Formats: sequence, C-alpha cells, structure tokens
Amino acid sequence: MNKLTAIALISLAVILAGCAASDPDAGFSESEELQPSDFNYLPPEASAEVENTFEVNERFEVVWDRIIGNAENRLFGVDDKDNPPLEALVSDPPFKVESADKETGLITLSYSFHDATQYVDCGRSHRTFEFQDQFEEYKYPTAADITFKEMATWKDGSDYKPAVRETSRNTELEGVVEVSVTRQGEITELKAEITYELTMFFRTRFDEYSSMDGEIVGGFETINWKGQDLPNIEYPSFTTGESATETFYEGTVFEKTATCVPKGTLEARIFEMAER
Repeated sequence: MNKLTAIALISLAVILAGCAASDPDAGFSESEELQPSDFNYLPPEASAEVENTFEVNERFEVVWDRIIGNAENRLFGVDDKDNPPLEALVSDPPFKVESADKETGLITLSYSFHDATQYVDCGRSHRTFEFQDQFEEYKYPTAADITFKEMATWKDGSDYKPAVRETSRNTELEGVVEVSVTRQGEITELKAEITYELTMFFRTRFDEYSSMDGEIVGGFETINWKGQDLPNIEYPSFTTGESATETFYEGTVFEKTATCVPKGTLEARIFEMAER
C-alpha cells in the first residue's frame, strides 16, 4: 500500500460518524473522557418519525401558486426583503421546480444545501488530539463542516515516524421533495415526502516529523482528495420517516457505523412555503 492510499484509508475511516444536536456537549460525560487522539460517537437520540402532513386554510390555487413562487424565489425566508443579505442575492434559489402537474396535484422540487445540520441529525462526535505541547478537543455535529487534527504515521525506509494530519471536511445535503397538494373545499392538504442524500468532502494537510521532538521533514504536503480513489463519503439515501445506517470498512480496525435521521425542518419549510 503506498503512502497516499494509506493516508486516504485512515482519514476516511476516522471521519465517518456523527450530525446535529442543539447542545454538542450533551451526552459526553466525564467518565467517557477520551485519551489523546481518540474518537467517540453518539447516534441521534431523535426518532426518524417527523410531521409531514399539513392543512392550509386557503384554496388550492392560492397554495399551489405560493409553493411554486416561493420555490423559485431566492429571497424566500429572508426577513428583510428590502435589504437582503449579499449571499441571498448572489446564491441560487434553495429549490428548483422539476415538475408541477395541477391535475394530479404533484409538485417535484430538487434542493441542495451546504448546512446539512439544519435538516438531518446523524449523531455527535467527540475526538481529542495531543502532540508535543498541543492538546485540542472537538465536540461537534458530524454533518457540520469541521476542521480537526489527529495523529498519524509515515514510513521512512523501514521505520514509522510521527505525523500530524489536519483535515477540513465540508458537507452537502441534496435530494428531491415530492409535494402532494390536495383540494378539500376551502382547505388544502399537503404531504411532503423528502429524499435526503448526504455527502462529505474533505481536504487534508499532512505534516511529517522525523522524531517525537517535532522536527519537520520537508515542510508539509497538501492533498486535495478530489479525483483520488476515495474523493468523498456518501451516506445511503433515506426519506421522510426513515433512517440510514451505514457501516464503513466492516471487519477492519477502521470499522465505523453511523446513523442519520431527518429532523423535520425541511418538511416544515414546505408548509411555511405554502402559508405565506
């Protein structure tokens, strides 16, 4: 196994767990305090069941037009539309209308978000790092963007020597929303079925040391994993009311299992689009 392949396998294995909770410190007790450069994972506490059916006290035509209009409006959700933030003006709309059929009452939207922690809960992660006079601790929602350090080794001839790997990971959540709009007199019923696809992208910096006293060998090398054999991590897709659990590198020392569930935030956002 060459050096880049070994680094890739270890890097992927140690970042495979975790998504969001309101208090990232909750759940990790003092008795579970980790050793330097160690890792622990807590699965999500919430159920996969979320509310996804709603009633709107408006006529079908009004609700239909609101959903389509808000899906195509990049300023949807911005409180002050007269003075929107710059990112709202330069970014794409959060949704794209793929199809809309009034006869069947079905609207299909696609979406893509960079802050996955708003919409899915995949548990929480806790890791520590210690080398020389450095000690760092990380407690975070795993679906969040994160930068962390960890100990590694590199091979110098027949000897293995210490190294520090700093990994920056970014996540992206995308998928499809199927909105069923049903006419019930002056009331309109909605049902949102959402498919979630979570992908993690990462880049790492690898610092090699000739000994534990910290002499740097040849500075550092920056590796962009795009285009390599293992460019990202893709969780299994899951839908409203479901969870996704994946075991990576099963049967090896790198084995990690992670679970993701919807938070119900995106389903509620569809209801909000229909109400105003």
